[in-house]
Formats: sequence, structure tokens, C-alpha cells
Amino acid sequence: MEPISTRCSTPYPEKPWMRKKPKRDFLHGVLNIDKPPHCSSHDVVTQIRALGCRKVGHAGTLDPLATGVLPICIGQATKIIPFLQETRKTYVARMRLGIRTDTQDATGRIIATAPLRGIREDDVRRVCEKFIGVRQQVPPMYSAVKYQGKPLYHFARQGLELPRSPRTITIFSLELLGWTGEEVLLRVVCSSGTYIRTLCDEIGEHLGCWAHVTQLVRTAFGPFLLRHALSLSTLHRLWTRGEITSSLYSLDQALSFLPVIVVTPSMAQQVGHGVPVSAGAILAGGEGLERGKRFRLHAPDHTLLAIGEALYGREEWPSLPPHQTVLRLVRVFSAPQPGK
Repeated sequence: MEPISTRCSTPYPEKPWMRKKPKRDFLHGVLNIDKPPHCSSHDVVTQIRALGCRKVGHAGTLDPLATGVLPICIGQATKIIPFLQETRKTYVARMRLGIRTDTQDATGRIIATAPLRGIREDDVRRVCEKFIGVRQQVPPMYSAVKYQGKPLYHFARQGLELPRSPRTITIFSLELLGWTGEEVLLRVVCSSGTYIRTLCDEIGEHLGCWAHVTQLVRTAFGPFLLRHALSLSTLHRLWTRGEITSSLYSLDQALSFLPVIVVTPSMAQQVGHGVPVSAGAILAGGEGLERGKRFRLHAPDHTLLAIGEALYGREEWPSLPPHQTVLRLVRVFSAPQPGK
């Protein structure tokens, strides 16, 4: 079975471009980075920070072994990290049957083996179908989940096994892409908080032969796709040429998965002071919006003002008095931000 195809084959850029750079606090937006293998998500943040951006964060951790889409938020875009984290993710994972490791991937120590006799492709497909839907998953010990203020991997490296509470996740789809008898190639579309390593470990356990991940690529993260992601070397080249803004997603573009509601000019001014939105201040948008769902709030000129939450469903608005508050503000932005 051929290696999973990724556009990310470039190692870390050379250290000279990590020398101290002038501050670039005027940049606000999201970079879609193609994380290389053998580095942490925090390493990528550190490299971008070294270019002169003081306020930088990533929207979702990738294991050092993993590659693919890593949204990097700069400036005001760090405010939308919690909202990006709630979006669906897509992964392509290579799973090796017959071997279980303590990290659930190829970087770990082998702790169990089993023969593969009698396991067929249909067996793998049937077991995978059982994992589709809403389910509970216990985070692995080798993870960044905090326990008493420290990540679990800190304790795992000491040989400790601590109790962990299961988390509710959703596997929207689990597709078998390839099978060789020893290796399985899967495409997984899942909710935030899903550990693909743990999923593959559980699949191996259900097959009765153990399994671990040998390669993992995140191909989509909400609106960000791998085919549009920048390698670190390309990022450096654009940065040195002063062309990075052409690849910077505005906050509004990054939040394109949220519906839009447009308010009156006077309401747009009040939103900046945290004033909730009344029914009579809405000009357009919100079709199909349900109670409790989030949205983007726009001024008449389509400037992004805030992220809000509906207190009433869209179909209820016509029956409410004009002064009735229908939209609660969750995050307010100070000014429009440039993007590509």
C-alpha cells in the first residue's frame, strides 16, 4: 500500500528565518498551514511567532506523527479559536493490524501482538460501521488532556495510568479506502475531541487482533482544506516577499460555516458596546436558524461585527414585539479585518 499522499514533505525551515523579526501586530486572520511530521503544533506556533507576530495560536492540536491542516490564528483571529474547534474534521489514517502500542501509534512501545489469521476485508468494514454515530471515547494517556493542571502525557511518560472520564464524540463517516491484509487505510469525518489513534486502537480490539496508527493526515478542518494549505517553506517565502496577506483568511472567511444575520446601522454601532440584538433591528438573514445556534452578525456593509447565539428560532421572530431581544452576543470584534 502506497504512503498517504500529502503536500507536506518539507522539514522545518532553516533556523536563520527564525531570527528576531519586527513586530507585525497589524496582521489579523487565519493561516491554513500544512504541518510537517515530527514537530508539534506548538512548534509551528513558535516559528510563526518568531516572524514577529506576538499573538498567535493554533485551533486544534495534531500529534507530532501527524501531518496536514493546522489553522494558525493571528491577532484578533485568536478570539475565534473556540468556534473553529467546534467544526468537523476529516482524517486519512493508515492502521497496522496485529500490533498494539502504548501510544496507539508507531512512535510507541509494543505492548501486545496477535496473529491476523481469518480477518477479511468484510470483517474490517463491518467493525468500522459499528463506530459510526454518537459514542463515548476515553482520551488516551498520551494526550494533552489536562489532569491536575498537567497534560496526561506527562504522567504517561512516568509509566502511570490515570482514570479518565469518557467524552462524547461523533463519527459522521468511517470509510475503508484500502486493505492489504496487514494494513488498513481509513477516511474519518468526526467531531471535535475525537482521537483517531484511540479509534483505531478500538477497531483493532473489536477485530481481536490489536492495531495502531502508522500515518495520519488531517485533510480538512472546517472550511480549511489540505489542498489549499501552505507548507512552512512556502509560508516563509511569502513572508519574506511581503505577500503573506494574500494567503491570510479573514475572520469572516474563517467563520463561513456560520450563517449570517444583518442588522441596522444603528444596531451595528450598539453591538460594539455589547448591546444584544432585538427583533426590530434585523434587516436580513437567519433563514432556518434554530434556537441556541450560533451565527455571524454583519453590518449593512457586511462588516463582521460579532458572533451571536439565537435566543429564539427564526420562525418565531415575526410573532415577537420589535423590542424583544432575540440574539445574544457571544464574541464582539472591534473592527473589520483584511483577508485574502
